[in-house]
Amino acid sequence: HEIYNHSLTHPHLPTLTDERIALQLDTMEQILLGLVGTSTKPYFRPPYGDYDERVLSVAARQGYRAVMWTVDAG
Repeated sequence: HEIYNHSLTHPHLPTLTDERIALQLDTMEQILLGLVGTSTKPYFRPPYGDYDERVLSVAARQGYRAVMWTVDAG
C-alpha cells in the first residue's frame, strides 16, 4: 500500500500560515517515518481537497506535490 501525507490534524490548509502548513506536513512525515519506516514524499493530499497556490508552494518547498481524487463520492 502507498501512504501519502494528509496532514497531522486535518485542517483547512489555506487558513493556516506558511509555517503552520509546513509544520502539519513535517510532523505527520516524522510520525509516519517512525511507524512505517518510509517517507510519504513526494505525495500529499490536502484535507477536504482544500488548497490554493500558496498551499501548493509551501508543500513544494517541503518536497511535496498534491495528489487529488478523480471522482468525488460526496
